[in-house]
Amino acid sequence: MMNNRKFHLRTALVVPFVLEIAAAVGLVGLLSYWGARKAVNDLASQLRNEVTARIEQTLESYFASLNEINQLNAAAFVQGDLDFKNGKNVSQMLQQVKIAPFIFGTYCANQAGEFIGVGREPNLKGTHLWLVNPITQANLHYYNLDHQGNRLGFVENYGLYDARKRPWYQEAVKQQRPVWSKIYLDFTTLQPTLTASHPVINPDGKLIGVCATDFLLTEDFRKFLASLSIGKSGEAFIINRSGQIISSSTIEPLTVGQGENAKLIQATESDEPLIRESIKVLKQSFSNFELIQRSQQFDFWLDGQRQLVQIQPFQKGRDLDFLIVVIVPEVDFMGHIDVIMQNTIGLALTALGLAIALGIYTARWVTRPIHHITQAASKMAQGNLKQQVELNIGVVELEKLASAFNSMSEQLQISFADQEAKNAALAASEARKDALLEAIPDLIMEISSNGIYLDFIAPKDDSWLFTSAEKRIGQRIQDLLPPMLALEYLQTIQQVLQTQRASTLEYQLPVAQSLKTYEARIVPCSQNSALFMVRNITERKQAEEALRIAEENYRSIYENALEGIFQTTPEGRYLNVNPAMARIYGYDSPQEMVEKITDIEQQIYVDPEARLEFKQFMEQNDQVINFEYRTYQKDGDIIWVEENTRAVRNDKGQLLYYEGMIQDVSERKYKETELRRQLEELKIEIDAQKREQEVSLITQSSFFQEIQEEIAEVNLDEFWDFTK
Repeated sequence: MMNNRKFHLRTALVVPFVLEIAAAVGLVGLLSYWGARKAVNDLASQLRNEVTARIEQTLESYFASLNEINQLNAAAFVQGDLDFKNGKNVSQMLQQVKIAPFIFGTYCANQAGEFIGVGREPNLKGTHLWLVNPITQANLHYYNLDHQGNRLGFVENYGLYDARKRPWYQEAVKQQRPVWSKIYLDFTTLQPTLTASHPVINPDGKLIGVCATDFLLTEDFRKFLASLSIGKSGEAFIINRSGQIISSSTIEPLTVGQGENAKLIQATESDEPLIRESIKVLKQSFSNFELIQRSQQFDFWLDGQRQLVQIQPFQKGRDLDFLIVVIVPEVDFMGHIDVIMQNTIGLALTALGLAIALGIYTARWVTRPIHHITQAASKMAQGNLKQQVELNIGVVELEKLASAFNSMSEQLQISFADQEAKNAALAASEARKDALLEAIPDLIMEISSNGIYLDFIAPKDDSWLFTSAEKRIGQRIQDLLPPMLALEYLQTIQQVLQTQRASTLEYQLPVAQSLKTYEARIVPCSQNSALFMVRNITERKQAEEALRIAEENYRSIYENALEGIFQTTPEGRYLNVNPAMARIYGYDSPQEMVEKITDIEQQIYVDPEARLEFKQFMEQNDQVINFEYRTYQKDGDIIWVEENTRAVRNDKGQLLYYEGMIQDVSERKYKETELRRQLEELKIEIDAQKREQEVSLITQSSFFQEIQEEIAEVNLDEFWDFTK
């Protein structure tokens, strides 16, 4: 009977303890895995949103540029600056085609059928003048151009061409508004193309012609998609509402067939499994792609792996309607976590084996101090982590156990303190990101020095409840705004015009039975007027509006470009920079930057090896594309920029100068760094949560409660008697 009782006691102490540890380790591992999977899915969702937003932003900038180009050419048309007879001085069109690599050609036609334009031809080197008039006998002639846009020698006769019969001309005349064509394959390049058309109206309100620009979805745009960081093996592509692929980050051809039989490939027929299968899954959910009117995320399985997908409609006006699709394989994020889980399982099994051996060996010595440890553990389970047990027990193993318990208690206190600090840091980080997503410009007004509305671009947000442009232009601000606010407007306009410096004004207005706060940035527009850019700063809004400031004399696209545009000598001095370039580097004007920067290698480049790499690219290829490097601003701050530059040579091949474009990519670099940092913090947080969950599961288990009950019933004197 004694042996049975002794065996039963050891079994009661060892076997349940071992089973409890096994269950706890397994449950903690499973919960940790689920938690890590959820966190990774959240990170993947954020990545899909950011990649989709960047693609959408890039398309917006492209299409905005086309509208601006058409407006500039239409203005030149109305002012009589386009020479349809002789094709002289098309420098404006030439610069438009050179500056924007995605433009295939820009052109205008009048009601008489005369046609003039500048564009690229795949079979001809460089850019050419396109001309149709009575002199060419209604044939489309190609001419060479010099670098200033002057007509040179005849190149080729394309044949009879009547622009008035072309869809781009007829649709603009029919709609009497700027229109976009559907995606089509250009008959010379067989690449996806669309055309932006703009009717030209003279001051008398009479239609005198149409100006248009061809947007070619070239390999440059596909390279942009391929350059996006979409995990390790993610893909992005754009389709129209018919399911045809317009562009993608892959290298597969976008067309099938030859010549007149060529057509865009259907996404369901793509050779890329990710593209093909994602569209098949999408078609199962939506019988018609026209039903997709908002951004959606879904997933599907391919070859045993989960694929995470986001589809985002891109709509611009009544004509442009695409779908942006981003696919991220879950394995790109889960691979490292799976390895960690395998290692964790191995360690758990090892620990389980050790627990069994130690449990058998120490079972007889656990009963005396276990009561104290159980009491302390119960208090810890109730939230009181500051627990210590006596170390002077008399048994070495139990003293180590007690010491380990005390150490665990201290580590838990430190771990909880660290976790609270991390939570506070995370909350602060979220607050900073929320602040970055606050209001963007919503309203643009031009107001004269005496308070008359000269121009008015209404915001898209209906919550502003402003009147239409027709009811504002020509009116006095004193008649439409509260008296004190109208006075502040006038005072600020006078200050800006006198100092020729920008100013800001913050004020409040009651809108829809609530008080809203607005911020206005005021800059000089002309000698007698100021431009107001007003933001609604009362809502957590996450949208970007591309703002166009229409100036009095239609500044050239060189002056209005959002990217920095420059020309430099091969020795390293700036010849010309545009205002955007000066702003990127922190200079007040292009003239100041040209005068102050005398040695680009020393004053601009942070890393000398980057300048050396740039020179090597130019010597080998005569161009650099998507070249990223760190650079100094005027005040010494360091930013990241992306550069696209080509060498300009004369007819003899002699190098004249470099010209190119600069874009500030610091924010993207920061986001990439921030994402990597957040992933590292996520790994640390997962480990901390795992330790916390292990302790919580053990201390709250039924096993401890059963031990407490059994110990309370054990007669220690009787136990020590039968063990002698």
